Amino acid sequence: MRLTKNILEDLALVSATFIASGYFLLCLFGIGISLYEFNYNFFQILIMLFLLLGMLGYLGFLSLVFNGYEKKLKQSLILLIIGVVICFTALIVPGLNRTEFISIASFGDFLEIVVAIWPILVAIYFIIKISKKLIQEKRKA
Repeated sequence: MRLTKNILEDLALVSATFIASGYFLLCLFGIGISLYEFNYNFFQILIMLFLLLGMLGYLGFLSLVFNGYEKKLKQSLILLIIGVVICFTALIVPGLNRTEFISIASFGDFLEIVVAIWPILVAIYFIIKISKKLIQEKRKA
């Protein structure tokens, strides 16, 4: 595991990856159920696509944890962007059950809110950080 000298960034990355691991397992479970009860309708294909793309976002976290900020930055950036975009897309696609997302506002415990949105916030932070680094490297070349 390659981490940087910035302890707060490393802690945020590892904690977000740990929380996202639960989401990753839910995606695997959801894909398994979808394949078992596949009906060939558009909505079910859309759900499976969202689950697969969400898993790619998790791979972006793993790429950052294991490769650090030196190797495979473009790959990590693309995977993190896919994960964040799919989270927000799931909110606007009609027909999806948004109660889990909407109920974030009604959580009684602050810790529940943090756990629910922490991976997304950390992913957005690293998307910005990696983008700045790639832009600086491009300007130097």
